[in-house]
Order: sequence, then structure tokens, then C-alpha cells
Amino acid sequence: MLQEYTPVVRGFLRILLYAGITSLIFLIVYIDAVILQTFGETSYVEIAQAVLLGGISIIFIAAALKIPALQTSAWLLATFSTASLIRENDIWLDMLHPEGWQILVTPVLAAGLFHAWRNRSAFLAEQRIYTESTSFGLLAAALMTTYLFARLYGMGAFWRNVMPNGYDRNVKDMSEECMELFGYGILLCAALEFVALAKRVAQEQKAAGTVEKTA
Repeated sequence: MLQEYTPVVRGFLRILLYAGITSLIFLIVYIDAVILQTFGETSYVEIAQAVLLGGISIIFIAAALKIPALQTSAWLLATFSTASLIRENDIWLDMLHPEGWQILVTPVLAAGLFHAWRNRSAFLAEQRIYTESTSFGLLAAALMTTYLFARLYGMGAFWRNVMPNGYDRNVKDMSEECMELFGYGILLCAALEFVALAKRVAQEQKAAGTVEKTA
């Protein structure tokens, strides 16, 4: 009888987890805006972006190494999040070299895409599972939020029309960076859902293998 409520409980726990991540993100924004009143490169929002991307990369790499399912997809997603982490730290890398972040991100992307191409049969088979999952939906939402909407939302022309009596670049930058941080929070949820999906697929594959051997 209690097993009937398991999906509802799991769904509710997911909502609580997502709500907790969202609330933490707003707390970081609130500290920068109200307490510290700064949104520079060393602000908590900027630091949180790097920390989130680093954590997301670790999650995908761990999934690729430890879970025998969706491994090719995990490596490609790890490549994407790692490349984003490098790009997010462009201001520091450019101090070392004018094209510092491009120099680092190119081999990372090349390695990830080559691995996916080399294992394309497995990758395409995995996509039949992954593209129908909650993780993929959250990944798409994160991409739309951070890499599309935040960029459009941060256009200077838009904000000059919003503030015709006194354009404030700091307000524009703050809004855009906060939008990006929220997108990274969604990406974190997508990474956690990916791990859950990979574990479930691995268990199903193991069970199917056991049945075949028994038969």
C-alpha cells in the first residue's frame, strides 16, 4: 500500500531539493545586493557561478567513472560544464594571456567531441533514453536561461530603454549575472537528475543481464 505513494514522495522531495537550491541562490544574490552592495568579479554571485560549474563538472565526471550507463553522455556533459567553467573565469585567464580562456577551452571541447564521435553508436543509443528524461528537460531549461535568455536580457539597448532617465550599467550587469547564476542552479538539478537516471538505467541493464543468463 505504501509503495503506491513512493512516486509522490520522491516528487515532493525533488521539489524540496530544487526549492532549497533556488533559495540558496537568492540568498547569495541578496548578500551581494543588500549587505555587500557589490557585483564585481570577486562578488559572491561570480564565485558561486564558478563553484556551481565546478561541482557540476565533478558530478558528471563521477557519473562517467562510476556508473556503467550513459557514460558517453556523461563525458560530453562534463566537457560542456568544464568548458563553461573555463569561460566563466575568462577575466583571470586573460590576465595570463590575451586569449587565455580560448586556449584552455579548445582542447577540452575537442577531446569531449572526439570521444562522443568515437563512441557515437553508444552515444546515440543513450540519447534515446536521455532526451526523454527529466534531466534533459532541466538541461534544456538551463541552456535557455543562461546561454540564451540571460544574454538577450543583458543587452545594453534593452536596459537603456528600461532606464531612459539614467542608465545604470551596474543594474544591468547585476540582473544578467543573477540570471546566469539561476541557470547554473537549474543545471545543477539536471546533473543530479542525470545521476539518478544513470543509476536506474544501470540497475535495469544489470537486471536484464541477470535474466538473460538465467534463461
